[in-house]
Amino acid sequence: MRSNSLFNSKALNQYIKEGVNIAIDDVGAGYSSLEAIVEIEPAFVKIDASIIRGIHQSKVKQDILQTLAALTKSVKAKTVAEGIETKEDLGSGQKLWNRLRPRILLRATWPAIPTPQQSR
Repeated sequence: MRSNSLFNSKALNQYIKEGVNIAIDDVGAGYSSLEAIVEIEPAFVKIDASIIRGIHQSKVKQDILQTLAALTKSVKAKTVAEGIETKEDLGSGQKLWNRLRPRILLRATWPAIPTPQQSR
């Protein structure tokens, strides 16, 4: 982490020293998350669902994901692809997922399964 960083704080630095893994969420939803990746060098980067949704139909989204995966690799972060909601996004993009694995962790968004207490 850079010493003159917008993201630099005593509390954040202390958490990192104590072994807390930092994650950046919703990467791809705005420009500030890119700055945060560079400045904080997080342990995890979660790619926003807006990039993943419909990725099987969009070369641009596939290219964005590859670029973000390369960026996160350069800071030694694990990448989480959130919002895989259709078989098409998972299946049609299989070549892309295979090429990026193990750098990308897949996180599907499925309907909640009720617990026994909720079904009563």
